[in-house]
Amino acid sequence: MQIWGSIVFAIGVLVALPSQSQQVPAPRKPGWSNDQSPLQRDIMVIDALMPGTYDNFEQMYFNNRLNVPTAERHRHTHTEVRKIHDERFGPHAFYVQDWFEDDSTKQTPRIYSFYVDEAENAIRMESYYFNGLDRAPFLNAHDDLTKLNGLTREKLGFKESCNLYFTRIVEGFHGKMKPKSCINEEKGEQVYANYQIMLGEKSLWRGDVIRRLSDDKQVNDEPMVLRKLNRARWFTCSLTLGEGPEAKRFTNLSIMDQGGTAWLPVPTKQHPDREVGLHIRNVDWALNNSKTAFTNDVFSFYLDERWKGQERRHIMYSWAEADAVRLGINLLYMQAYCVLKEAAKPNPKL
Repeated sequence: MQIWGSIVFAIGVLVALPSQSQQVPAPRKPGWSNDQSPLQRDIMVIDALMPGTYDNFEQMYFNNRLNVPTAERHRHTHTEVRKIHDERFGPHAFYVQDWFEDDSTKQTPRIYSFYVDEAENAIRMESYYFNGLDRAPFLNAHDDLTKLNGLTREKLGFKESCNLYFTRIVEGFHGKMKPKSCINEEKGEQVYANYQIMLGEKSLWRGDVIRRLSDDKQVNDEPMVLRKLNRARWFTCSLTLGEGPEAKRFTNLSIMDQGGTAWLPVPTKQHPDREVGLHIRNVDWALNNSKTAFTNDVFSFYLDERWKGQERRHIMYSWAEADAVRLGINLLYMQAYCVLKEAAKPNPKL
């Protein structure tokens, strides 16, 4: 009896003890109660990275230099992205406008809105298009966001199945659609979009392959290699012709460093329609131009000229370290200078 009593007592003690899940949790270190999802951190980074000017001038240039087959070449694409500072389209919304092939008639405005999506363990991007609207009043809203006043998401085209989902990759984010989810009808057959974006500190990569649903055959001419649009910096530039107080000056020229050019009238008796161009580019080398050395990226500054019957040609150029903030050329009879807008403020120092 004494033995059985001890066993019953032991069982009673075991039953009375709380299970692991019932035990009081260990004290948390100060601040842990405020921990947020990693996605909340990611969306803050995307919010900071997205705005800017992007251009694939370098990719297009090296497509030509490398003799990439025509079907695989990328058309020139310029993109402006600006944060929308009210919450009509959500707290992380952006106005986006593309230009294609330097053609002002080929402009595509849209709005991207980002959200934390815990269910998908990703950042969800919703795309709103100006389908069925007269786009003209809204174009170039990146320069004046008041053009969007009165516009709401209900007036824009939106398809939930075409959302992109962003996850972390090395040095950035990769956004893509769910497989065969973004389905539309074109020319009497069903097609699906495979739109994707990669975002980093220095570039924005984009691709929009469209395939036929029945056999997965690509039906548009988008290259398989994504378009690489480098992030551009804006410079304030000037050109002086001659010397002394009578010299002709062009000032406060705004030029971006991804192949931007400002053309200025500098006529001669022989060529009254002659123009001189200030052209700057941060060269993003895609190859080495020597068998024995690694070709470093450089920041180049060109003086060009053109007139009727004469295509653009270089007068001269100079270069500096990639990502330099100042560049200049002085030919005595012609001087040009560019400075990064953020670096243009006086900075007196010993």
